[in-house]
Amino acid sequence: MAEVAEGAAAAGLFAGMEFAISVRNEEGKHARDLIEANGGTVVRTLSHLPHQTVLMERVRLLKRAPNYLAIDYIAECIAAGQLLDRERFMLTADWTDTPPHQRRLTPHGGGRRQYTNIERGAMLAFARNRKRDINQKLPRAFWELAARNQVTSHSAESMHEHYRKQLIHKTAAEKDALVQIYYTNLLASHRPSPPRAAAQPPSANLPPSPSSPPPRPSPSLDTLLPNLFTTASSIPQPPDVIDVSSSPSQSPRPMPLEAPPLNVVAESPDTASHTPRARSFTPEQSSTGATRRTSPPCTSSSSTTLQNVTPIDQLASSATPGVNTAFTPVARGIASDEQVDRMTELLATTTGMPRHVVTHALYSCSGNPRVAFKYLRGQMPLDCWTEDEDEWILSQFGVLPKSWSPDLVKTTIRQVIHTHGGTARPHTVQMVWQRLQFLTHE
Repeated sequence: MAEVAEGAAAAGLFAGMEFAISVRNEEGKHARDLIEANGGTVVRTLSHLPHQTVLMERVRLLKRAPNYLAIDYIAECIAAGQLLDRERFMLTADWTDTPPHQRRLTPHGGGRRQYTNIERGAMLAFARNRKRDINQKLPRAFWELAARNQVTSHSAESMHEHYRKQLIHKTAAEKDALVQIYYTNLLASHRPSPPRAAAQPPSANLPPSPSSPPPRPSPSLDTLLPNLFTTASSIPQPPDVIDVSSSPSQSPRPMPLEAPPLNVVAESPDTASHTPRARSFTPEQSSTGATRRTSPPCTSSSSTTLQNVTPIDQLASSATPGVNTAFTPVARGIASDEQVDRMTELLATTTGMPRHVVTHALYSCSGNPRVAFKYLRGQMPLDCWTEDEDEWILSQFGVLPKSWSPDLVKTTIRQVIHTHGGTARPHTVQMVWQRLQFLTHE
């Protein structure tokens, strides 16, 4: 050992040794000068090989190993004139060496808490909902807003540093995966429990008690989304279908009422105007011999305007068999800020989701509350668009002139889909055109 020390003193204290310094301050520069002055080599790349000694601040040592030392090791070796024992410059030993009476005084859950993938996805989703570019740096004021909204349990400073040092450097696919993990967990944790009656064991075969109320049916889409989405088409009308082949004793079977349309948004009462349209009384012959009499719509005092929207498929399929259920195209208007707030509050109440999640769902579904309701209940309809699909639409058709007619735009969309392929899901030309209108609306 004495011969090794003498040889090191002759050729330089750190001759033949390789160091990597991770400290980027004056202390690190001073250590580099001392190493090079005493025959050592300083490299910029961490190879994590046994022959390389990594010098770090004592509080940032990665692991307990002979080649991971505190940066004080250099100055103390030079002061002693020899290579010192590395034990006391390594990471502190495990907690097993701590006396039991001190371990009991250690608070539970202390120390820095690590970020979970759900928290990372929540941070990225919050930034996207605020229309921020998650590939750029975000100011501290933004993360103070995130802390006030309780996006995670970490402080604003912690989220700012975690985003700046880790999240911003992830790839687009990794960021999308984190956001998907967050929304999946959110849907699972806020999913409503089944009705209480379904969870109870079946009762014995006894006649029902007269005082017991009838079982309440499970909530449906129409009961969970009441008056806010009511349109003129949902107002009761006189029966307009009479089955002439049925017996005279049977009462006329009414035509199923038209369901509220998909994309109906009510206008403000002070700005909307409603003009009822007259329709001709044209009889139509159905496949079962029933004559359908098309009657004019009831005049309504509602200020809702209606235009080209298809009713919900489920409600349309539940119509009376054998009857021609031709729905009248209905209009779409512009909702006021108050109505949007009511719509958001109602969806948040019926689904149990936070408001920023409901806002994201409405944006992804082009402002359609019924499609947003399905999305918040765990479904993924075609009318609910992903970020990749929006980027594809804007990159392909977002630069089209505003003066083009709808037919010309649809023809262009059809040619692009036929030549280069469309989205991963089977969206129609009409659906792509409607989403393009929503994304480019000023």
